[in-house]
Amino acid sequence: MILHIMQECHLHKLQKGPATDVLLNRDEGLKFYKQMKTIRMLGTILFELKKEKDLISGTVHTQTGQEACCIGIISALKLDDPIVTTYRAHGYGYARGMTLRSILAEISGRTTGCVKGKGGSMHIAAPRDYNFFGGFTILGSQGQIFEAFNIASLWNLPVMYICENNNYAISTPVKRASASTTFYTRGDFVPGIRADGMDVLAVREATKYCADYIRDNQGPIILVLMTYRYVGHSVNFPSTALYRTKEEEDRVKATSDAIHNLRDKLLTSKLATLQELSKIDADVKEELFEATELAKKDPLPDISETYTDVYCDSSGSPIKGCDPWTAYIYPD
Repeated sequence: MILHIMQECHLHKLQKGPATDVLLNRDEGLKFYKQMKTIRMLGTILFELKKEKDLISGTVHTQTGQEACCIGIISALKLDDPIVTTYRAHGYGYARGMTLRSILAEISGRTTGCVKGKGGSMHIAAPRDYNFFGGFTILGSQGQIFEAFNIASLWNLPVMYICENNNYAISTPVKRASASTTFYTRGDFVPGIRADGMDVLAVREATKYCADYIRDNQGPIILVLMTYRYVGHSVNFPSTALYRTKEEEDRVKATSDAIHNLRDKLLTSKLATLQELSKIDADVKEELFEATELAKKDPLPDISETYTDVYCDSSGSPIKGCDPWTAYIYPD
């Protein structure tokens, strides 16, 4: 057990924030290390799989560098807390309990995927089993955000709005895209917190604080996590050389990397040995290899699946525009 001291969060319309000193025990530390390492390696594998012809359709957005966000958030929530994410969602699904095979199979468009291969990389979801409503491609639209803040505040809804601020909108630096970069204050009348998104424990404590706040019937709250994406926006835009310097990337990796910093804490506090962490690294690599090979061999959906799952319940009637061989019949 070690005492972890974190930097204070920036607050908006709040008298006090999350705790700055928290305890970390061996089991938690090893669990967080393995989870973040798995997501980091998964990102690397997805970049490699995209190079294989016809294996992955569309694009893939990895969480490389942002692993502390999803692990810290999920560790602080309950299973009955519904979660909706952006398309950078693989780590959230994995942390929530989805198997690596179901994630990789979905990204590869296989029937064994979490949504039968129909969602692909950008629509990972498992609402029934894990209360995880998955990734959506439309995000950050300013008008809709303020409308959501307004109605949530008017109705005193228990909603936590989370922004993973990785400093770039695809390739545009935040400072060039927004006149106000203090996003945690952008809710105006909605309280907000800005926390260190590169520290898994800071994320966990900030999320716990926000969860307690909304469970206490105090209305919505905004949580901004300052993080960093090591790779390009997606596998279709893999290079960052055109819009940021290598020196910037190296500086972040050397000083703020969530996995390396947790690893150092576990070693210096003697909560884990180098051999134990190396064993975890090897196990994660093996698990991902096995899940990838299985997903590659899983079957693709039949063409008839094109017309299923379009609506939640079509009452046995043909769906207009989806079944060209049958006349549309209005249900009773």
